Amino acid sequence: MSKILHNDSWYSPVKSNSFYEKTYEDKILENSNLLFPNYFCFYFKKIVNSMWGPGIPDLVLIDKQYREWIIVEVELEHHNLQGDVEQQVKIFSTGKFGRSHAEYLFKKHPELDFEKLLSLVIGTQPSISVIVPIAKPSWWKNLLPYNAHIAVIEIWENNIGKQLLRVNGDQPSAMDEEFLTRVFRDSDVTSKGLKVENSAVLPDLPNVQIYIDGKVTLWRQVRTASGCWLIPHGKPPIDDIDSRAFNLYLDSSGNYMLKESN
Repeated sequence: MSKILHNDSWYSPVKSNSFYEKTYEDKILENSNLLFPNYFCFYFKKIVNSMWGPGIPDLVLIDKQYREWIIVEVELEHHNLQGDVEQQVKIFSTGKFGRSHAEYLFKKHPELDFEKLLSLVIGTQPSISVIVPIAKPSWWKNLLPYNAHIAVIEIWENNIGKQLLRVNGDQPSAMDEEFLTRVFRDSDVTSKGLKVENSAVLPDLPNVQIYIDGKVTLWRQVRTASGCWLIPHGKPPIDDIDSRAFNLYLDSSGNYMLKESN
């Protein structure tokens, strides 16, 4: 049996069939500042509807700069992949998220910026993280098509009941510090502009200066109930670029930069 020696005390893994899922969720949440330092971590017990039916997530991670959010499904070792885990992941990966979900989170956590939260929830689809207390390599292939990742957070305990956590697998990690959002051509609305995937990261200003290949370009920001677009002043500076999708960055000097998406 594997053991960990820490501060002159031996720790052994705790079997997940010896505790409840709620206990495991609580353990993750109470250590979330260390496990996920770049995210807000909350319970998210709100019904999500999808083409696969309704489901209720366990936790949610929200990037502290409102650039992305992650639905967290907490599972135990004995949970069945096909009957339980995969079905929940399918639901959340195609879930219909709207204002009611943002209001649910803000009501419970008023320290959040509601306008940014709303833009994030309405404008972007969350990725999925399945957190388990033991490695489940057989699950990877089934869950990957749904943009789901598996993070392992093991609970270890010494002979007097003191616990520590051992992390492994595909842990949620901070995005590139300069990355803000994806933007893409939207010919259904405008032939010249770019649709902003997540407008929560942009200040609500009429004009935005953006550097493209070192040159300053000026864009008008148009916000409606259905989204946010960047419309160039004058000739579109992306006319000679073939890409349909781009990434918007913010450098250390506070300048916006547009680069082709890989």
